[in-house]
Amino acid sequence: MEYNDKEIISDLEEDNKLLASKIEIYKEEIASLREKLEYAQKIVILYENIMENGRKENRELAERVKELEKEIKLKKVKTKKIE
Repeated sequence: MEYNDKEIISDLEEDNKLLASKIEIYKEEIASLREKLEYAQKIVILYENIMENGRKENRELAERVKELEKEIKLKKVKTKKIE
């Protein structure tokens, strides 16, 4: 089967149109994936911030517990001295 120049050009133009359509679809998919990635990154950052705040609060509460334990021990010592 032999092709003449017009048929080859016509086939190439058709192929070009199909490829251009595929490229547009891929661009849309890439844009959608980029948006999802950006959203996921924001969620990760939010999660990291929540975890950091939780660790900070935990440290602060642990320090407060130690302070309260010291106060209780001091009160017990003072109470024993009074008796």
